[in-house]
Amino acid sequence: NEIKFAFNSICPWCSSRSRHRGLYFLYKALFKKNKNHIKILHFAPEVVFMRFFENNNLITYHTGDLSLQDVFFPNLDIQKLDIPNCAYDYILCNHVLEHVQNDKIAIKEIERILKPNGQAIITIPGDFRKKNTKIFNYKLSNGHYRDYGYDFIDILEQYFFKVTVFDLNNFDIEGRYGVRKNELVFIAKKLK
Repeated sequence: NEIKFAFNSICPWCSSRSRHRGLYFLYKALFKKNKNHIKILHFAPEVVFMRFFENNNLITYHTGDLSLQDVFFPNLDIQKLDIPNCAYDYILCNHVLEHVQNDKIAIKEIERILKPNGQAIITIPGDFRKKNTKIFNYKLSNGHYRDYGYDFIDILEQYFFKVTVFDLNNFDIEGRYGVRKNELVFIAKKLK
């Protein structure tokens, strides 16, 4: 089983990766012009985004992680959330689901805690030129249980009303920010 690496993907100044730089533009488009108060839950939060959300007084920003203790919800298992139904407007889940033994249970939990019309913004590693996700019978040395394919959309569509796929490279047409092509984000919207 082959582990893939994205060499030279980390910014030497801010430690962001290609996906973080692309997500910054997406988050900026979604949240900077927000006029209403919203609640966001960010799983396994990246330091490069924390200040972005914490400095916006129209956002209640909660963080959760299974291993990290300096988050709003420490010891939070995405497969079994002790959070009420319909609690958040947005769920941010960046490269988490591949580390979860049962991603379908985790996705169902994400859907459950979203408010009506809420959105989950999800990135995962994978080879989206192939259709099928490769599932491993054990956890790889990088902590992954699966290598996703384009069928991830089918999985999301089992739980969400609408799924949109967007290449974050579209924010970096001139190549100034080092956002790779096929850096996909999946935006899953909950039904009213």
